[in-house]
Amino acid sequence: MDTQPFVLAPVHHRCTTIGSMPEDIMVHIFFEVAVQSGDSTLRAASHVCQHWRAILLQAPLVWHEALNFTVGHRWLQAILGRTSTLPLRVHIRSEDVMHDTGELILTNLPTIANHFWRIKEFHLEAPYPYSYEFFRHVTPGYQGVPLLQSLSLCSSDLDDTLDGSELPLQPLMIAGPLLQRLVLDNCFLRWDVLESTLDLSRNLSVIHILNTGDSDIPCSLPLSKFLAILALLSSLRELRLCNAFMPGAEEVNSDKITLAELRTLQFESGSMTSCSRFLNAVQTPALVELDVGNILESYPAEFPEFMTGIKNVAPSGPYDVLTTLYQHGRLWIMLTSVTRDDFCHVQIDCLSTHHDFLSPIYITLADMPSLHDIEQLEISLTPEVHVMVTSTMWSYLFRRLNGVFFLGLGKFPPRSVLQCLYDNAQDAAQAQRQGQDIEIYLPSLENIFIAPFSGLHSLVNTICVLRSAVGAPTDTYLTSGVDNRGLENLCERIGAWLHGRTNASLQSLLPSLEMVFEDVGEDDG
Repeated sequence: MDTQPFVLAPVHHRCTTIGSMPEDIMVHIFFEVAVQSGDSTLRAASHVCQHWRAILLQAPLVWHEALNFTVGHRWLQAILGRTSTLPLRVHIRSEDVMHDTGELILTNLPTIANHFWRIKEFHLEAPYPYSYEFFRHVTPGYQGVPLLQSLSLCSSDLDDTLDGSELPLQPLMIAGPLLQRLVLDNCFLRWDVLESTLDLSRNLSVIHILNTGDSDIPCSLPLSKFLAILALLSSLRELRLCNAFMPGAEEVNSDKITLAELRTLQFESGSMTSCSRFLNAVQTPALVELDVGNILESYPAEFPEFMTGIKNVAPSGPYDVLTTLYQHGRLWIMLTSVTRDDFCHVQIDCLSTHHDFLSPIYITLADMPSLHDIEQLEISLTPEVHVMVTSTMWSYLFRRLNGVFFLGLGKFPPRSVLQCLYDNAQDAAQAQRQGQDIEIYLPSLENIFIAPFSGLHSLVNTICVLRSAVGAPTDTYLTSGVDNRGLENLCERIGAWLHGRTNASLQSLLPSLEMVFEDVGEDDG
């Protein structure tokens, strides 16, 4: 009996200490509990004693941190009620939906929709029926979304069970005055539904409208109307479009608009015509990243207009490296800057080898002032396409590139390139002997790289000897399969991507990686 008070005393003392803690400290403790353990532990804590429950019921920030959309319907309603004075951040990822809790999320969407008016960030990454179900339950006649800053809908599985039902986006027709980011990925909707939203949301700085895959998504808004809307978005800094619209045949010429603050432009389309007309209709003086991809070639006559659009929109540079790579029916054009963020990546798919598509591309590149001081020129073409380009075309390009010190010709060096350099060196040597002025292409060239197995070593050696004789010394071909300078540059670009110092996508670096890996593989056996 004498030991019982001795045991109870410290327990009583501990409870007294906890109960006497200031409420702000208790709130901080509960907040950490919510961060670490979520709503289940917090719910248990609210049943420990009346004092704790009273504190928790007066701490909406704690419950806001514990908000979870994979709980039961009644418990979700309770948490939403306890956070009614706070804006909501809703983030539902695809892995949440694919988990066992996916059915709970679908069941809770109508409840979340009733609080759409106070949502600040809404990100739903799920099959299309989830997006459809959410917006179907948004209360009709509401007064707008005054707090909404970011709306992101990333859909998949356009389910036939919906009978092609368009996303009920009437709620978006009343624009959010604070809306800054709009992402619509594979959403079955009409452009005109969004017209008023884009027109009135003048703070929009990021727009992604992406229709990928084989989904048959209507794109009814004409290009001219879309451009008129974009012209009103003075804060727009990032624009990513994928199969977003198909301009009508009558829209050959649209009035140009200026996107003064735009820094990132990504455009993907199955139509070269669509891409050409858009690129030729915008001016982007502040652009630092241009990524044009998945363009399907239709007719040879479309290339000049397409390349004019690239020239019109590409970041102003200056650039340090120009790479053109053709592989498996796909052409990559990459302009990169070592010291600046400027970057341009163009990808054209399904190219036919029955006509010369390369000449208009190289002619346009040669006419771009931002390329005239490049230091590295990499040309990697397969035999079936490099025969298209004549030495005359290479002369047109090389006359304008006075800063190139490294010329990489890949696994299959275009003979027309070497023929051009040989003829030029011969002409320069003859002019020198006759006391005439000489013109030497690529006057700063130091190294010519061809793969060791190409069988063109003698020709390259001869070119180097001739150039040295006219005061343009050039080293013979590099015996390594990979040029160290080019590899170091690639490693720097990958490192910048890994550390978030560049907006360039990893996909845009893959062609250079493939070229390096193939050269190494062939060289090392």
